[in-house]
Amino acid sequence: MRTITTASATWGIMLFASIPVAAQTGSRQPTAVDHSALDGILRDNVHDERVDYRNIRRHHRSQLGDYLDRLAAVDVKALRRREQLAFYINLYNATVIRAVTERFKEGFSVAEDDFALFKKPLVRLKDRSVSLNELEHKIIRPTFKDPRVHAALVCGARSCPPLLARAYDAKDLDAVLENNMRRFVHDPKRNRFDGAEKALYLSKIFEWYADDFGGKATIAEYVAQFTKAPTSGMDIRFLEYEWDLNIAPHEGAAKPYSGVLGSGSRKIRTEDGKTYLWAGGKPTGPQAHWYDFTGAPIRAANLQFGIGKDTIRAIDDPLFVSPDDPRLMKLPHSPYRPDERPKTTDDIMVIGYADGDDARAYPAALLDGHELVNDCVGGKPVTVGW
Repeated sequence: MRTITTASATWGIMLFASIPVAAQTGSRQPTAVDHSALDGILRDNVHDERVDYRNIRRHHRSQLGDYLDRLAAVDVKALRRREQLAFYINLYNATVIRAVTERFKEGFSVAEDDFALFKKPLVRLKDRSVSLNELEHKIIRPTFKDPRVHAALVCGARSCPPLLARAYDAKDLDAVLENNMRRFVHDPKRNRFDGAEKALYLSKIFEWYADDFGGKATIAEYVAQFTKAPTSGMDIRFLEYEWDLNIAPHEGAAKPYSGVLGSGSRKIRTEDGKTYLWAGGKPTGPQAHWYDFTGAPIRAANLQFGIGKDTIRAIDDPLFVSPDDPRLMKLPHSPYRPDERPKTTDDIMVIGYADGDDARAYPAALLDGHELVNDCVGGKPVTVGW
């Protein structure tokens, strides 16, 4: 299975992006800037494309400030070009998060006070402080000339591209930017295709930064790179931009329920006359998920609680390597098949999927622990289950 081929496709094998590469090989040098602090904050507080600013303010404010202090001491010019871009994207997104948490109140919008959040010198570099607008428009865009950054820089509004639940890293930056833009183009909340009207309804990002995408006349051509939907000859219309904050909904603190489960239960609560059952996350924590059970004809006492929502996390940002990459032998072995431990990469069992000449191979050992992979193959969103 070293090179799996079909008539039109050569396969690459998925290597789960969250496994530290340095730990697998022992020879890769770490990136010049450590973004693990931001990575941890994002993984804990970004869910379903929303950001839990309340929790960051309560529990991660100091950690976020320390991370930005460290970035302010970095000599960016000494970094490789790809590391520079990852640095600037993380700096932009982390600064937006801190600015929002410092200004947060119910109903807050980043558009307040004529977008003052983007005009003040909140971004600290080693030699000066600049605004978020300056960082984006005078440093990132003219320096790197990569339109895909528009699907990575997140301004905190709902119509912005969704913030990833991870920090950007130079080692897989190109692949992540490519996947970001593909998901953005295919996101019906932000971009959609109407065949009946022969119209492309696109984010205003494509209008505001048309020059970055080759000019207004070539926007449809640029979008066509990331989708198989017909774009030629379609009328382009731009969607209204929602400036409401991309904040995670507030579930409220868990309250003990004195009903059928007995007082003090943390997996059922009442609030405002409604009954809620726990559906995942720490029941007393800010990330808890609750299901409205009000009026259900089933007694809560007859229910058994499972492991909860999102306990088994899907792989959303898979990293792919060639079939002969030695890191594949470092993948966790499946406990369900003790007699199938691979001796070489040829022996690794995978689930394959192809669309035209775009093909993927997903190791079963990884899917044993995650069950689902969300990916884009052939320009189409795909979910692979095991």
